[in-house]
Amino acid sequence: MKSEQGAASDRGANAPDRGDTVKMVVTVASALVAALSCFLAWQSFRASQRVAAVSVYMQLREEFGTLREQIPEEYFINRNHAVPPGRSEAWGRISDYWHLSFDEWYITTHLGDPLLQKLWQERYQYLIAPQLENKAFRGVLCFLVKEKFHTPLQREFVEELEAQYRARTKSEAGLCPGEANGK
Repeated sequence: MKSEQGAASDRGANAPDRGDTVKMVVTVASALVAALSCFLAWQSFRASQRVAAVSVYMQLREEFGTLREQIPEEYFINRNHAVPPGRSEAWGRISDYWHLSFDEWYITTHLGDPLLQKLWQERYQYLIAPQLENKAFRGVLCFLVKEKFHTPLQREFVEELEAQYRARTKSEAGLCPGEANGK
């Protein structure tokens, strides 16, 4: 039979000492703090992405608002208004509209942020779509397609607009049939 002291020492040999217990508690607490820190960093990152998306949205809307004020109202009211004469102020502003639309499309579809992509899918493409049926806007766009929009990204943008136009109008003729109008 073992003595009491021997039995106690056997229990002590199998039981962790207080130093090991403290180390384990500190390790678990450190892991929890690290996990919480990662979670909070991720939440902060997502919040900053949302702020950036809102900022992009507001800046583009402001630029479009300013540009819209510079385009004579008649080009918005009369959807069959003739294409403005080349080199006219109205032609230049409508051209600026399409260049800004390209920038809007590029920012929201090619910078890799899902929130920005959502802006294009749920908002911007629907704001641009009515101008595709507007004779003056489409005429200037068709000139740009023929004479200016030749980079791969610009061609991709035009393909997107073409798809929107066909879906919206059910037209087989396409966005820019025949010779483009403009300058």
